Amino acid sequence: ITPEEIKRVYALFKDTKRVVKQLAGPESKGFISF
Repeated sequence: ITPEEIKRVYALFKDTKRVVKQLAGPESKGFISF
C-alpha cells in the first residue's frame, strides 16, 4: 500500500462521514459518533 492509496482511502472515509452526517441530521449527533 502506497501513501497515495492511504490518502485516497482517508479522503473517501471523510467524505462518507460527511454524507452520513448530512443524511442523519443534527438530532443524531452522538448517535453517530465518528
